[in-house]
Amino acid sequence: MATKKLTINEIPIDDLIPTPDNPRVLHTKTDDFLELVNSVKGQGVLVPVLARPHPTEAGKYDMRYGARRLEAARIAGLATVPTIVRELSDEEAFERTFVENYAREDLSPIEEGNAVATLLEKYRGDAKAVAAKMGHSEKWVYLRAHLKKLIPQWRKRASLHGDVSVGHLALIARLPEAAQKQLHARHRWGVGNRSLSDLEKWLNELFVHALAGAPFALPDVTLDKKAGACASCPKRTSRRGQRELWHEEGDDIGKADRCLDSKCWARKHAAHVRAREKALKAQHKDLVILAGTHADYYTVQDLKKKHGSAYGGYIENYRKATADETGSRPALIITGDHAGELRWIKPKEKASRSAGPKKPPMTLKERRAVLERKRGFEVLKGLGEQVARLTLNSLPLRDGKRDTDLVVRLAAAFGTEHTLNEECNVRGPGWGRFWPQPWKQLAAKDCDFQELLWERVRAVLVARITYTGPVTQTPEWKIRDAKHVAQLCGIDLKPLRKAAAETYPQPKSWKGLNADGTPKAKKQLTTKDTKKLKVNVAQAPPPVDGIELKPIPGVCQVCGCTEYNPCPGGCAWTDETRTLCTACAEG
Repeated sequence: MATKKLTINEIPIDDLIPTPDNPRVLHTKTDDFLELVNSVKGQGVLVPVLARPHPTEAGKYDMRYGARRLEAARIAGLATVPTIVRELSDEEAFERTFVENYAREDLSPIEEGNAVATLLEKYRGDAKAVAAKMGHSEKWVYLRAHLKKLIPQWRKRASLHGDVSVGHLALIARLPEAAQKQLHARHRWGVGNRSLSDLEKWLNELFVHALAGAPFALPDVTLDKKAGACASCPKRTSRRGQRELWHEEGDDIGKADRCLDSKCWARKHAAHVRAREKALKAQHKDLVILAGTHADYYTVQDLKKKHGSAYGGYIENYRKATADETGSRPALIITGDHAGELRWIKPKEKASRSAGPKKPPMTLKERRAVLERKRGFEVLKGLGEQVARLTLNSLPLRDGKRDTDLVVRLAAAFGTEHTLNEECNVRGPGWGRFWPQPWKQLAAKDCDFQELLWERVRAVLVARITYTGPVTQTPEWKIRDAKHVAQLCGIDLKPLRKAAAETYPQPKSWKGLNADGTPKAKKQLTTKDTKKLKVNVAQAPPPVDGIELKPIPGVCQVCGCTEYNPCPGGCAWTDETRTLCTACAEG
């Protein structure tokens, strides 16, 4: 072993050459580094750096760690820095640098990946030796070293945001470049919220496909002649360089092998489904086309357009059946995990609506509130039409003259038409759209600015009282605003309210309801009450053509009213026989 000699010297900064083995990236713009520079300016470098005589350049020193202190001293204007000089072999020097920098807590994911990749290179690719040295599995070593395959977008995100850990980035780095770009473009903000196991499962569902579950034959070269057969494709997890990233030792590679080319997989999958559809349509004239589980809106629209009446909707709306079952039909699942599968189906039976708990009836107060909202909708619609036709001369007069201040007050309170568009400002692109050539209008001598301002304010007032939602949900503040707008514009709301009441009258059935919305109970008359009646309830109706007619329970023998169709003024049964109503008995 080489003899180690410890010396501490003040060595010129220019003679110290930082080692390339250091995985850390130096950031000179951070607050921590600027504080270090200020400290060095005031007190100098307090902790010496470590170096050894440079193995190739005479008179120079190979600095193993202390790059931040060296750069801070350079910026602070120091000529020398205190240095511990040791005689170290290449292996010892590398281990000192690696241990010093890798053990730091503030090591970024990219720096950690660079450190493991450098260590793996030093050990000539012996991942087993590196794993034993670092206390991790071989797969962990390969995943960390593979971080150098991250695309620039993910590298930048790792340096700017702390929500993505090194474990997350290691799972992303093993994906092909195209998959990494797609993931960053669509899902970059949803990665850091997932656990490592959940992220791995999610990425496999998005970009990786199990070859054992392929619906098509792997040796088939006709599905995509350019790509060839899957059996000889290099874009598989079982190939050298990928196996270490995707599989553990002892895995059954034949069952666990996966495809890494999503585009090629999609082309072969689509070609297989098309061939399957063509063959099945020749066998079954009544073949139904179904969308698989979780098919998106655009996929469904394409299926409707392409297949027309043969499209039957989602697979979830049907149950499995047999070919000999009455009413069953053959169906081809066209998308999803079961795409290309033939299945005999029957529609699922719809659940009875009465199975769930009954919703309590609306109270009279709630019913009246809904009725007022319906009427308020009609008032808003009518008022908006009248305000839109108002001119400046038709506004209310003050002391017999046109109120010139009214428009200004309205503009100050409600704004002008420009406030309806958030892009429209003095320099914005929306200015000319609503008020073309404003400078020419200012210079024009015949421009009536009162009239021009009223047009802008009127648009705001109309927008404020306009409502296009459900009539039963008309906002109360819109109805309140309508009163104020009508008062300012001199519009009488009474005709509008009268017309609204005619459009939505109060139902007559509300007279037979209790306050909680339930029907009122029919009053049962006592024997004492029946003696006062003018008609004898026990008397049967006279015979017709010699045939004796008997009263029908539940139907009045005089007017023919029933419980479901009572008399206009309301009525009740006189006794338990339910053959005479109170309206007929008292009349």
